[in-house]
Amino acid sequence: DIIDYLEKNKLLLKVIIPSHPHTDHARAITRLISVKTNSIENPVTIFRSNDQGWKNSKSTWLKPYRNVISSFANEVVIKSNQKKKVKIADGVFAHLFAAGGKTRKNYRSLFVQLRYHDAKILFTGDAYKRYETAMLNKFGNALFAADVLKITHHGSKGGTDKDVLAEIRPGIATVSTGKSKSHDLDPKTRATIENQSDKIRIFETARANSGKLSARDIVINTDGKSIAGSGILYHARRLTPKFK
Repeated sequence: DIIDYLEKNKLLLKVIIPSHPHTDHARAITRLISVKTNSIENPVTIFRSNDQGWKNSKSTWLKPYRNVISSFANEVVIKSNQKKKVKIADGVFAHLFAAGGKTRKNYRSLFVQLRYHDAKILFTGDAYKRYETAMLNKFGNALFAADVLKITHHGSKGGTDKDVLAEIRPGIATVSTGKSKSHDLDPKTRATIENQSDKIRIFETARANSGKLSARDIVINTDGKSIAGSGILYHARRLTPKFK
């Protein structure tokens, strides 16, 4: 589906960012960049953290991943407590950063704050509260402030610290949820989001606002321009994914 979309719209995929070494965040890269297509740059650039999980010899999916990476990709590792600013186009930047310290192993996700002109979107992977706090203390709220926030770890109660959320101050929160209980938006996390002083709109991939299970893709559009006195205009939708 990704390749079909790229080819149909005559786009070139140049960068892939797996947040951390778990199968639901990185395994599909092996298959994706193995496909023969002119829509993925060869070599494609992969930004990742230096989490020790990337070297786990017991993870069966990592061996074919490493083989494919060595043939079709260049890896750029963001080390613990470091950040990198990448220019995408005029007025468009990605800020990548990762923390270290005594945070939960294999959940030391690479954070990405995407700045599209005046718009800011923050991607958080599967980080836990201690890691979120460590990141905020290390890098400051300038890299956390965002209009749109991808809620960490499928909305589990282990993530989304209320004080960190108060610094981000998003207007829209997206959650990658599933039918299983381990990938559902936890009531405590939902309450944390809804109890913020500024109203936050929540969009889930697996559940409609009515609470009914309903798998959708979340698509958010913006021109990235601020409107005097009104902030940034976004158009958020839940769309039915198309599978062959």
